[in-house]
Amino acid sequence: MKIIKQTQMFLLIICSVLAGIDDFTCDPKWDKTKSLWQNAGKLAEKKPWVRYWFYTKSEDYRPIIFNPKYPWWCTGFAITDDYKTGDAIIVAYLPNGENPFKYWPDAYSIDSEECEKIEFTSRFPKPDYFVESEEI
Repeated sequence: MKIIKQTQMFLLIICSVLAGIDDFTCDPKWDKTKSLWQNAGKLAEKKPWVRYWFYTKSEDYRPIIFNPKYPWWCTGFAITDDYKTGDAIIVAYLPNGENPFKYWPDAYSIDSEECEKIEFTSRFPKPDYFVESEEI
């Protein structure tokens, strides 16, 4: 029982630090704990974009739904065991919460990173079709 109380107290202190609460009192009531967790969660706001890296199995690696607000690039192709060209490697920006399978249903080995904005570079230039929009 003592370990449980110590764990509860530790969680309350951690939550209060994350939430920036200066007037923390040692009150292990559920409402206080719930409030602290909710405030701490506000610090972990989602970023508006997700940059995805993945492979596609189809010969036509273009998205099945085209949206000019969401840029994507084919960065190359995997090499098969017999040294032939394999699956396409795709990099794409989608709004946070948008499912990449909606656009590439055959995607696999997906990696992602949340980001604040779309970054264009010499390797990933702004596509001609891209329509910049304030709305995501």
